[in-house]
Amino acid sequence: MQAQILNLITPMLATLFAAVFVGLWWRKKTDTHILGFAAGFASMALVFIIISLFVDRTVPWHMMVVQTVSNLGVIAIIWGAARRLGQKIPVVAYLTVVVLGSALLGYAAKFESATVLLVTQNGGAALLFALGAQLLWQAHSREAFHRFLIFTMALLAVNGLTRPLILLLAQGELGSVVFGTSIFTAINAVLMSVLSVALALLLIASVISDQMRSQRNKSELDPLSGLWSRAAFENRAQKFADEALESNVPISLIVADIDHFKQVNDVFGHQAGDRAITAVGEVLGQMTRSIDMRGRIGGEEFCVLVWNCNIDEAMRLAERIRVALPAKKIPDVPLDMRLTASFGVAQWYSTQSYERTFAKADAALYRAKDDGRNIVKGDKPKADLGGTEVIPISRAAKTTA
Repeated sequence: MQAQILNLITPMLATLFAAVFVGLWWRKKTDTHILGFAAGFASMALVFIIISLFVDRTVPWHMMVVQTVSNLGVIAIIWGAARRLGQKIPVVAYLTVVVLGSALLGYAAKFESATVLLVTQNGGAALLFALGAQLLWQAHSREAFHRFLIFTMALLAVNGLTRPLILLLAQGELGSVVFGTSIFTAINAVLMSVLSVALALLLIASVISDQMRSQRNKSELDPLSGLWSRAAFENRAQKFADEALESNVPISLIVADIDHFKQVNDVFGHQAGDRAITAVGEVLGQMTRSIDMRGRIGGEEFCVLVWNCNIDEAMRLAERIRVALPAKKIPDVPLDMRLTASFGVAQWYSTQSYERTFAKADAALYRAKDDGRNIVKGDKPKADLGGTEVIPISRAAKTTA
């Protein structure tokens, strides 16, 4: 009876936390990573419902369904945490773990041993949490939330891997009936509840912190682009560099300038020009990570400080942004006319100031303009990147004029 009551704790809490995450997402629907957290905890509750009402532990495919739903929930949580930090999750590798884990569980279900099933059931989730902790570690974030999250995921991985061993050492081989009523089950339910609550509270705290920070920062954002204003960008640049130096990761500066922006205003009107600024801000937000820093530092000039990227990697990012801009539809501008920009890139070294790094990137930008615009130029001339032919707004404006 006590074990059954304890087994209710995790699904009830999981349902509550899933509802909380949905509510937090509703407040700011652009933060799609919150939905990953909601899906993860919803799957935790769903697994309990499936086990309680539908699962026959003697039917292999029943157990495989439970395993799949549970592991997909773990992936959803990891995806949300990684997306918040701008990390890409290797979806194929993670789904491979899920498929192989479910297949292995189906095979293990043939044995009349709760221990074999326990090893198989916990191994997949433990491996996913271990991979998640390793992925988040690579983000090099200095946030306390981030570090505690890595630690909690590591604990969940260790718990899943050691749980079968503890079972064997404590009580030996168990049959399914004995396992279901054992003291080990009760202890495990409490431990999982504690770790699940810790994980949920960390994620909730990080979301609330992000939303509060976003609210405070609104006064320092450029209203058209949604990026940092020049003063806010420059004030934060040195702190960004100091954190990179402490974390021992490279950073680079990308400077972009909309091609012939004055002609855009003159031909299509200032409203179209404002929408072009908004479009560039949207593209920069989509093409860069949340850990990177974006700003509008002039009328048509933008900056991006890129975390953990040397100049070659930053130039490839700039090239992807350059290619994405012409695909962005600008309201009040004909469909056959495209937005283009020129780019300059420089790596920020510890011996340099922001002003010196900006001067190098700006010099590269002017070389891009001199060489025909709609090009990426770097502080390393031999690494310059050029683009495909498009119909830029600048050319359309010139022709129309």
